Amino acid sequence: MIANLLIAASFTFIGIVIGAMVLDRYHERQRTVLLAIADAAEAERDIVRAELARSQSLADVLSREVAILKAQCSQAEALHAERIRRTLEAARWN
Repeated sequence: MIANLLIAASFTFIGIVIGAMVLDRYHERQRTVLLAIADAAEAERDIVRAELARSQSLADVLSREVAILKAQCSQAEALHAERIRRTLEAARWN
């Protein structure tokens, strides 16, 4: 009777140990997968940051170009207004 209880207890203990080992392996695999996912996400974040910096640089360049074009447009309008004024003045004298 005691021998049967000892055998049952031994098998129970062995089952718990094997179950713990299987669970440990499963958690280790999950940890490896999650680390790979985290590394991929970090690499993707770095790519997105680089693209954002490039886009910001491009936006700055375009803003400068727009400012230059606006200044040129204002200058052209001023020249055109001056030509019209001169033409009207010349027409008045003729």
